[in-house]
Amino acid sequence: MEILRPVLINIHGRIYRKNAVQEESYEEEEEDNYSYSEADAEQCLDEPCDAHDIQQTEKGFRCAIDVPSVLYKYIIGKKGETRKRLESETKTSISIPKQGVEGQIVVTGAHRAAVASAVTRVEVLIDSFR
Repeated sequence: MEILRPVLINIHGRIYRKNAVQEESYEEEEEDNYSYSEADAEQCLDEPCDAHDIQQTEKGFRCAIDVPSVLYKYIIGKKGETRKRLESETKTSISIPKQGVEGQIVVTGAHRAAVASAVTRVEVLIDSFR
């Protein structure tokens, strides 16, 4: 493969460049054998495994996340685009305190899975901007 003329792959009308995979192995590296019991698998079947406390309310589900106020602008996005996109894709409502006010971001929704998904997406946004 040449660097200036990489192999191209057409998938559903989109063109992707195929990069060469170089695997490195280290002799000193130990492989750990992780085993998961059926109890662990059953715990995650009904609801997503997450570290946040998603509470059930009379209107649906609710989860509060502690986020520094300087990161609110990244969650809101330009003219509220990021927030609106998150709300429409997960079918939830995200309430963010005003800029400069410390508080929690509250995610509410009709379904527990939707709230968990929105919380995960907000966390990914926060981690990417830190």
